[in-house]
Amino acid sequence: MAKNRLKYRFEDMVNPNPIGDNALSPEALYYQRSLYDEVAYPKNVRDPLNTWAGKIYYGKIDKVQNTIVPLAQNLVPITSATAPGLFALDVVVGAFEAFVEHMGKAIRRQAVNPLGNRKLLEVRAAGAYVDSTRIYERYIQQVFDSFNRALSPKNKNSIKDFATFTEHFSAHLKMVASYTPITKTNYLLTSNVNILSSGLTISIDAEGEPEADAYKYKNFVNDPNFKFFVNCAKNLGFLVDKNIPWRLTFDLFSKASLHYIENRYSPIHGLLTKENFFPAYYSPCYLTDIEDIKKIIVNSYRRFVELNPFIEERVVKSNSDKFKVDLITRNNFAPNAPIVDTVLSDKYMSDLYLALRHTEAQKPFRLTEKFRNEISEIYLMQPNKILTPLQNVASYVNIRFRDYIYEDNYFTYASEDAIKYLLGLDNRS
Repeated sequence: MAKNRLKYRFEDMVNPNPIGDNALSPEALYYQRSLYDEVAYPKNVRDPLNTWAGKIYYGKIDKVQNTIVPLAQNLVPITSATAPGLFALDVVVGAFEAFVEHMGKAIRRQAVNPLGNRKLLEVRAAGAYVDSTRIYERYIQQVFDSFNRALSPKNKNSIKDFATFTEHFSAHLKMVASYTPITKTNYLLTSNVNILSSGLTISIDAEGEPEADAYKYKNFVNDPNFKFFVNCAKNLGFLVDKNIPWRLTFDLFSKASLHYIENRYSPIHGLLTKENFFPAYYSPCYLTDIEDIKKIIVNSYRRFVELNPFIEERVVKSNSDKFKVDLITRNNFAPNAPIVDTVLSDKYMSDLYLALRHTEAQKPFRLTEKFRNEISEIYLMQPNKILTPLQNVASYVNIRFRDYIYEDNYFTYASEDAIKYLLGLDNRS
């Protein structure tokens, strides 16, 4: 949160007890959030991570602002966990287990206050990696549901086949993109997907709500061992989230985290460094964006046919003003049917992807004929032979639009720490 000029009550300065909660009025919430941020949160702790106002894209983008998702082969189970089935990146798990051991030694050596929150001392993972692809798929299902509900009987009846469905549904996608992203590249940057999707973060508490300042202040921030916990985390390669203090996030490319990164070897990338970490551990979303949208259209049509199996056709009886209604079965098909590539040609998908990215970025510049010709040339020339022609197109479009992921007021309200951080993993270079 940016520095403000609020005047806090004397009693709040002496004995802060923030009660910020989303149920409060906007004015009260602003005061309480500021009280937590400026007064209650201790000043003498090391480098908090602020994913609410500052490093909002930490773990979601690489050094050149490509939206990324972790590669599944680098996710491993966490041993020190409250339940099975919790995963994080292998380098993160290595650092976390070392942190667990370190805190255990602190207990045995009586270096901590035994009356504090045991979760800060007997550290165990209670939450970890969440698959952002699943979140995206659920969102896309909602997009289709809204499309299907909004169609009038007349418009539903006008959808005769896959081609007419594509025409209607593509228009719906473009409309939705004007206020919320459709592409995976941009949707994963919304607040609907949090830092747990990065594989870099482990939660040690499953009970608290991030919005409830009273819980986090009473159980974590005001705990006698909190400063010790934060400093040890930093020394072992983790940042504590200022607004969700039970979350530990791998402090990428700090000296402590590089100890775990540089001990790894990739068959493709060799010894890992901060320069090749992202290519070795993540995949850029733009590489699958166009194929994802193609699958979305196909699967949405198949779902549409399941929900609306018949076309109603009025047939006027001969020599009469009366008519009857015939029910004609809509044609469905397998996802790999030839009709898919006929309707969703590479040219169509290229144009649709460009339109969606342009709309999602709030149309920051005019799409000239020259720009469209450049995309056509990229497709034909395929400059990166490792990528398909459409992936080359997606790469080019992504480069043109990835600088527009920040809202216009980002730099107005971002903290000084956040602006400095833009030179690193959350940058606008």
